[in-house]
Amino acid sequence: MSDKLLISIPCFNEQDQLIETIENIRSQVSNFIYDILIIDDGSTDNTLAVAKQLGVTHVVSCKRNMGLGFAFQKSLDFAKKNSYDFLINTDADNQYQSKYINSLYQTIKDTKSDIVIGARNHNKIKHFSFLKKLFQKIGSFAVTIISGVKVSDAVSGFRIYSKEAIDNLYITSQFSYTLDSILQAQEKNLQIKEILIEVNPPTRKSRLYKGSFEFIAKQLGIIIKSFIVYRPFEFFGLLSLVSFLIGIIPIIRFLILYFVNNGSGNNQSLVLGSMFMIVSLILLALGILGFLIKDLRKRQ
Repeated sequence: MSDKLLISIPCFNEQDQLIETIENIRSQVSNFIYDILIIDDGSTDNTLAVAKQLGVTHVVSCKRNMGLGFAFQKSLDFAKKNSYDFLINTDADNQYQSKYINSLYQTIKDTKSDIVIGARNHNKIKHFSFLKKLFQKIGSFAVTIISGVKVSDAVSGFRIYSKEAIDNLYITSQFSYTLDSILQAQEKNLQIKEILIEVNPPTRKSRLYKGSFEFIAKQLGIIIKSFIVYRPFEFFGLLSLVSFLIGIIPIIRFLILYFVNNGSGNNQSLVLGSMFMIVSLILLALGILGFLIKDLRKRQ
């Protein structure tokens, strides 16, 4: 195999998990020609020392913890600068079973896709809470609606990217890159596929969020931002319609009272309705402006 593969592992204080993760990767992809890249996202433990002990030669360090999205962009930058044909991303906590790296690579080669996602069956993952399962499904559903690409596990970080994807993706979210990259892929006509995978038992608690409510808040924030950036006219148009429908009710009430009472209406209803109508027009204008900006960004 002549392809240059880069396996990227973002790390933040992963000294206890990194050895098992890298050993599993090496045992499963021994027939590949590949490099391992450690993105040290401001670790304060011995993550870097462990990586060097394991013979990892490619390390990119951040001065402080910048977030998973920022770390993944560093992976893209490194892969682009060093002309890798494929970038494989996995987690340092050994969540994803390394044996599926072979399947990711084979699928992206066979289907000539740009991104192949290792999709988990959330219903079979016992250590996922009900809320986490629910909002991961909601997130995947939202991404499907926004992008038009059907994905069952939009937040899975176990993926392979083609050179085309490496050269064209640019991540802006610090919390996570998973939703952002799918939506960008649709905008840039990159092809996405999925394969089903299984996961290992958890080795530690997630560091992306402290609890279910923080996870929900961050996921909702990313989804709303994604709608605004990638579907601005639909997003603001819907809000404009809601404001219009709310505003029309007091205006109709004013008109009914005006004609029934021979010119004596309820002025408060007219004022209230007019306010909602003005908000509706402003939201519609924002939707049109957002659409124009999106179109300009796509052309650039």
